[in-house]
Amino acid sequence: MATKTKTLPSVVCGTVVRSAPAGHHTSTTVTGHELRVPLLAMSDVDTILADGPRDRLAELPTQEIVNFLYAAGQNWKSSEYVRRRLYIRELINQLGYSPEMAKLEANWIAMILSGYAGLYDIIASELGHRFILDEWIPREEAQVRAYPKGRSLHIMPGNVPFSAVVSVVRALVTKNQVIAKSSSEDPFTPVALAQSFADVDADHPVTRALSVVYWPAGAPGEAGERIVAASDVICAWGGQSAVDWARKAARPDAEVVRFGPKRSLAFVDAGERPEDAARGLAHDVCFRDQRACFSSQQAFVRPSPAQLVPALSEALDNYTEILPPSAQGFDDRGARALTLAEARFLGFSCWEAKDGSWAIIHCPPSFAAQHPLSRTVYLHDWPADLDPGAQVTGDTQTVALFPWAKLRPIRDAVCRAGVSRVVESGMSNVFRPGGAHDGMFPLQRMVRFASTELPSAYVTKVMTVKIEQTKFLEQDRFVEFIP
Repeated sequence: MATKTKTLPSVVCGTVVRSAPAGHHTSTTVTGHELRVPLLAMSDVDTILADGPRDRLAELPTQEIVNFLYAAGQNWKSSEYVRRRLYIRELINQLGYSPEMAKLEANWIAMILSGYAGLYDIIASELGHRFILDEWIPREEAQVRAYPKGRSLHIMPGNVPFSAVVSVVRALVTKNQVIAKSSSEDPFTPVALAQSFADVDADHPVTRALSVVYWPAGAPGEAGERIVAASDVICAWGGQSAVDWARKAARPDAEVVRFGPKRSLAFVDAGERPEDAARGLAHDVCFRDQRACFSSQQAFVRPSPAQLVPALSEALDNYTEILPPSAQGFDDRGARALTLAEARFLGFSCWEAKDGSWAIIHCPPSFAAQHPLSRTVYLHDWPADLDPGAQVTGDTQTVALFPWAKLRPIRDAVCRAGVSRVVESGMSNVFRPGGAHDGMFPLQRMVRFASTELPSAYVTKVMTVKIEQTKFLEQDRFVEFIP
């Protein structure tokens, strides 16, 4: 039964709105508190759609956007920043995060906002040039510039708060207007981010480019439908239902960028280094309690899973100390208990922490079709004749490897089968600039490219004379210019 009631505001074009003319959506958090989130109102939509052109950031220099994000990140970096402290408290009290996990989430927000060099690297690697959003960049026989798509709608995830921040930052550095549709699981992160922007400068174009709204999943109502119809890009995070809804609801000409649902796994050759192997696997299992797409849910192990269990148990116990798991709801606890009961009934070996913080199951890969998450790792035998590519599918996002020397014989096999990332074990949560996300470069989906191409006076690489097409046709000499 709910013990306390928490009411969140919405954010409309950078302004906090505490009234709720359309009413509230009420839910109960995993910690038993009542949470009230304002529903999107028609008046909110009117303001969002009327607040200047959708490409209002188009002429704002990328440097100014990055500098603004850096200023916000420096606030998030400070342990004395009130917004950060309130955010950590809400993650703990409302979402059941451990203090260590809540602090880590705030630190990652500070990391991406403050990482100005990394943002420039991402722009350059995904769009081709650091200044392509500001200037015309020569490319072969043309000059190219990227422009924002315009208005971006983000169907936010509830399982990984940091992903919500990543989604917003990607849209802002590509100069798009942002409408963040919060998840009922985590309505705190987008609001806290928007308020932190206002703390830097309430009237800054980046602050005013961000709105945070809510409607129940799959039920946007008339107000939500107006937002969807006005969106040029929809970034959909989450389960299959959220992704399918976005694809169906979007305008035919809108870009739908899908993130999820995905799963991840590991290949571990413990060999003579079982402690190192266990440490990396434990991190990938425990970070965000396997709620993230990149979290390892299963691992193929050699020489044998049983030999890795002692070191892995110790590593998982260590993570219980340094990064305690978040609170589990009844459904989560029930799913873990049912999975373990079924595994034991089928004769599989199982190991559990004394406090129930983690579980290990030695089972065949076929058992991994169902997974309770919550720091549960399936270990499978890795025989010499195993085909790594046959163990993955198109919904496998990340494959983690230990040791890194195993990269070459595995990389092509799993990537041909559909994997989009291969990383060293223990590094699954670190997305390097230049790397793909779910098989794509997301910034490319947030912009449109335009080109101005060289006039006839410029000789192309495949010709040695000026391009005079009428003369070529009159003299029937076109074939002479074919290389």
